[in-house]
Parts: sequence; C-alpha cells; structure tokens
Amino acid sequence: MSGPSSHYELRLGLSLLRRSHTVALLTPVLLLTAALLWALLGDEAALGGVLEALTSAATEGSPSGRFHAWALLVLSPVGAVMLLLLHRARLRISIRGLEGYLPAWTGFGLQGLTTGRFLATWNEVESVSLQSGGRFSRALDAVRGARLVVRTRDGRISLSPFVWVERNGADHRLTLTEALRSGAGDGTAWVMRSPLVQALEGRGYDVRTADASEPSPLAEGYDLARHRGMVALMSVMALAGGYGLVDGFATGPYQALEPVPLWPFAMAAAVAVALAAVLGRGAPTAERMGVGALAVAAVVAAVHPAMLRVNGATGTPHTVMYTVSGPGTLSPPDSAWPAIDLGDRNLTEYWQEHPPGTEHPMTLVKGVAGFHQLDSRPLFERTRAFYRRR
Repeated sequence: MSGPSSHYELRLGLSLLRRSHTVALLTPVLLLTAALLWALLGDEAALGGVLEALTSAATEGSPSGRFHAWALLVLSPVGAVMLLLLHRARLRISIRGLEGYLPAWTGFGLQGLTTGRFLATWNEVESVSLQSGGRFSRALDAVRGARLVVRTRDGRISLSPFVWVERNGADHRLTLTEALRSGAGDGTAWVMRSPLVQALEGRGYDVRTADASEPSPLAEGYDLARHRGMVALMSVMALAGGYGLVDGFATGPYQALEPVPLWPFAMAAAVAVALAAVLGRGAPTAERMGVGALAVAAVVAAVHPAMLRVNGATGTPHTVMYTVSGPGTLSPPDSAWPAIDLGDRNLTEYWQEHPPGTEHPMTLVKGVAGFHQLDSRPLFERTRAFYRRR
C-alpha cells in the first residue's frame, strides 16, 4: 500500500468475499441458469434465439407471458446499468484529505452510511473511531455492521470499512474458507486489515479507540441485515419474486381459459402474513410493516404461475379443433370446451390468413387445479413460421 504522503483510490466491493471466490461461487448459478434457458428454449438457446423467443413472447404471448417477457427485457439492461453506475462509487485518500462518492440510490443510507459526494480535509478531522453498532453473534455480522466514523467540525462521515478495496491492489477480503469457518466473534481483526483502516492508522489516527458513549451510526437508520428474521423475510420475498418472474415467463405459453380458484391465493396470503408476523418480531414497526407487505405481495403474486405450472404438469394435453369466429376468437366444437379469445395478441396478419369459418387446432390442458388452460406453444410455432415467411 502506498505511504501516507501519496494518494490512492479505493473501489466499492459488492461482496465480503474476494472477487475470485465470488466468481467461483456464482459460476454454478450462472451455468444452472444457462441450462434452464437451454431446456426452456431448446435449439433456440443461442443468443439470437433467446432474444427472438423473448421478443415473440413479449408481442405474441399471453398477458402473463407478455408481462414477464417485458419485465425480463427491461429489467435485465436496467440491472446492468445499475451495476455499471455502482462502479462509479469511489474513495480517495490523498494529502488533501478523505473524499468519496457513494450513489444515494443504492440504499446504503438506510444503514446509516454516508451517501453522495463528501470531503473531509485532514485539518477538519477531529476524530476517527471504529464502531460495531451493537453485539453480534457471528464474525461475518460484525464485519457487515462495523462502521468507521470520521468526525469533522461540520459533522461526520460514516463508512463500512471492509467493503472498500484498494484499486489495482491486493484484495484483502475473505476467502470462501474463511467465510465458511467464521464462528462466534466480533470480526475486528478482519476489519482492521482493510486498506481504509490501515491508511488512516498510517496517518496517525488511533482507529482502535472508539468513544463508547457516542451513539452508533446505525441509530440514524435501522440496519435490516442485523435482524435475522428480517433477513429471512427478505429472502422469502426475493425467492418468491424471482420464482414469479422466472416461472411466470417459463409458463407464459399457458393461458387460463376459465376462472382460477381463489383459495390458493387466500391460503398463500394467510401463510405469508403469519410468517411475516413471526419473523418480523423485534424490528421497528415501519420496517416490519414495509418488508412484510412486500413479502406477502411477492408470495401471492407467485401463486398464479405456480397454479399454471401444477395444472399443466398434472393434466393430459388435448388437441381440439376450434372454429375461427373472428380475428383471434375461436368457438369450441361443443360445450365441454371453453371459448378462446386471443384478440389481445398482436397477430392481426396471421388471422387475416384464417378467416371466420376455418378450423384451427388448439391444445388444452386441465389438471388438478380444475380449470382448462391453453398451451400456446403449438400456436406459437405456427405464428413464428408464418411471420418468418412474410
């Protein structure tokens, strides 16, 4: 590390693990995602085929399929842009002082951290202290909760010291083995080896000295990561929301042709409310209500694609000859089958080639959920071939 008379920059790390270990941990997840796409799209799993399949689902799919396809098409680049913008976060230590930038939209402000642009010249710094923000049962929790508070004449700057990594320097963060073997403790030794703490100690500040009477910076904003129940609740929210997005897109070809039963939604809502009430105990009311409401909404939203999935998996597909009665509307051969309305799909030219009175094969499924749903995949194959010819 450079000496105190020179300057160097720190970048914001997105994980407590070293970059190489994070990549090794995420690689199986990425491979599993790629395998899922390959299984869902078959021969169209190449990049061009994936984009074509997404675009087709966004324009020709069912309302549910279009929603999830558009969500994937829009949120993926938005997420990429957010990651790129997050790399703009920086921390510079120079002869002048400590200056940095942390985007406010990252949500770090809710954890009591300083966001936006800040500058503390050395002649303005009055004290530097390392605070844990509370008692922790695991070393990893202590590392996340540690706050380096730089108090100046005009206020203070609160930073999470361990996540700042020296640019173009050695990565001080944890190995996967260290993280897995972390047990009880305060994690102070790990925090003290961070470049930010060492740089300030190199300038003569006794970082180990903390004023016990000084309030924790976390008092200005509740750190949800400190509450295990809230972490579990946010995990439920992420898993349910992720399932609703992924499986909702995967089941996009399915369209309910009859009213779906309401009791699965009510049961899922009741279970989610009870779970939120139990896991949220001990958290502030506002955070408990906010995260709980989002978790319940995510669970309830995941019920619809789950029902389509179960209903499709437990039923036997039947190919039924329907009669076209108008653009996108089809009449069943008898009352045992429901009518089909595809008028909300962008297939105007296709239906012009199939005028009223012509017959059209449609694939229907009825499983344990007890309602008929349309399997649009055979139809999609015909419409894609039609538009390719055009």
